[in-house]
Amino acid sequence: MVGKTLKSVTRAFNLYRVPECRARVRILPDGKLSVNFSGTGTHLYRCSDKHFEGYRYYFLDLAGADFKIVDMKNTYLQTSTAS
Repeated sequence: MVGKTLKSVTRAFNLYRVPECRARVRILPDGKLSVNFSGTGTHLYRCSDKHFEGYRYYFLDLAGADFKIVDMKNTYLQTSTAS
């Protein structure tokens, strides 16, 4: 049930966000969710909270459940080709 719900919510979120943002979700051993956002707009740190909050609202609307964001990290790696 949980897997189907996550898949449904994530699919709906991605339907309107790709290519700017794409969510990938996995369930950690302690029962917490890890959500990784990738896409053309995810390197903008000011948008990170927007993606998390957007996913949270999709989860609330489609699954009828809420969750608390306990940690948020921006792991975007920027590389340079200059020598």
